Amino acid sequence: MTLICLLIKGTNLQDRKRIYNYRLSRARRVVENAFGILAARFRIFGRPIDCQPEKAVKIVKACVALHNFLASTERARYMPATFVDTTADTGEVQPGEWRQHVAGDRNMVDGPRCSVGRARPSQRAALVREQLADYFLSDAGVFPNQYNVLRLGTDQ
Repeated sequence: MTLICLLIKGTNLQDRKRIYNYRLSRARRVVENAFGILAARFRIFGRPIDCQPEKAVKIVKACVALHNFLASTERARYMPATFVDTTADTGEVQPGEWRQHVAGDRNMVDGPRCSVGRARPSQRAALVREQLADYFLSDAGVFPNQYNVLRLGTDQ
């Protein structure tokens, strides 16, 4: 199931559901940026990795280790502030430069979307969604900016 399938659909959503959608979308952007930066900096991710799965795992781990090293020692050159997606004060997402680097890559395409209105989530998926929504509003899981999103009137 893709992340987009877990979003709660609707236009007049309760604050609880809007916060849930915001947090899920935010997590998706973080993951998308991480993979996008790897693909932009390590060109092996721009096409299918044609090797045995065990070797592919080693390649990915090596790239992640190099990425972490470069991000911690050469951040200004390796990953300038404009390279990653940012969020403006209005809540609008500003695409990062990594997207230009991977524009023609065969591996950086959107996954399939869920059919709207045709299938309901399983009971287990609905339960997980409710548990996450509860956590996002709890003292342990709250993210202060989530309330700013409600005031701005956007889920991004």
